[in-house]
Amino acid sequence: MKTYYIMISRHFLASYPKAGRETHFAQSIAEGSKIHTIRGSYENWKRKIDEVNEGKAILSLRQWTGSPYNRLCDGSTQVELTQLKAGECGLQALEWKKLDNPPTVLLPHILNESAAVIDGRAFLHINRLATNDGLSEQDFRDWFKGYKLNEPMAIIHFSNFKY
Repeated sequence: MKTYYIMISRHFLASYPKAGRETHFAQSIAEGSKIHTIRGSYENWKRKIDEVNEGKAILSLRQWTGSPYNRLCDGSTQVELTQLKAGECGLQALEWKKLDNPPTVLLPHILNESAAVIDGRAFLHINRLATNDGLSEQDFRDWFKGYKLNEPMAIIHFSNFKY
């Protein structure tokens, strides 16, 4: 059976304001407070998650024990946090749309007064999206600054939850 891997960051990336600090994502996944991850390449992830949910593959959430890809220097290896099988994960499309006249009830916007659009529906509660991804709202904004926000992204759920 095929296995698809999702690497869960143990530390915030070097380009990030909290570079090097622990993300605590593994603990958040185990506790059920980080219920998804957001990745680029929606179409690629759709194909993979469809295969998982058809029983043709499994999804392995993993984390490096040390520095990523640095086995020779620090003995770093990958540790599996959990496996997801058919019916245990889901996928939704995430797009960012510029708001012409943002309503005053919006929480602070992620990037330049944009709204999250999930599966074609406006979803304006960025704080909830960030929290469910295991981040504060500011950390969420900082995390996705370098992403191509004009292309659909994948929300990969670690359960059957959907927005």
